[in-house]
Amino acid sequence: YNYEVGQDGISGNSFSQDFIIGNGVYNLTSLFQSDSGKGIVEWSIDGTSVCTQDMYTASPTNNTMITTSVTIPTDGVHTLLGLINTKNVSGSDYYYALTCVWLALP
Repeated sequence: YNYEVGQDGISGNSFSQDFIIGNGVYNLTSLFQSDSGKGIVEWSIDGTSVCTQDMYTASPTNNTMITTSVTIPTDGVHTLLGLINTKNVSGSDYYYALTCVWLALP
């Protein structure tokens, strides 16, 4: 993968995406570049926090993936929000470099 989207290293940055999906349990997977300047993403769906994913590593690592189980309670249109508000205690900043994020059945 040779593409990523990122924002400046300011705490409180966020991004969102609407999507249509049925209710159920899904794996939320992020593909990104991790390094010492990356923050922790808090993922929420429709305003409810579902998980956090720490994008910190001591040295740059391409194509890092983290998968977390999440529950979608109802069918229909939902909003996924990623908020970068915290960082690893060893981290130096709040950046992120996201290639993609997806939901899939386990």
